[in-house]
Amino acid sequence: MATEIEAAELLTFQAADMKNRGKKMTKESSYAKYYASEVCVRVSTEAVQIFGGYGYTKDFPRLPSREVLP
Repeated sequence: MATEIEAAELLTFQAADMKNRGKKMTKESSYAKYYASEVCVRVSTEAVQIFGGYGYTKDFPRLPSREVLP
């Protein structure tokens, strides 16, 4: 998962760098947008598989935010 997220980030940075240098970046930004959205779906689906449906059920108590953050 981390590798895919990192690759999506790098594609986005590459497109942004081309934009900052004044080059055409239509194709690169399309690649980045498509790949990042696919990775987002794949990673979130895998996270639900790993952690189960804890966020979807009311079987587990929800901690107040003050107890979660240090």
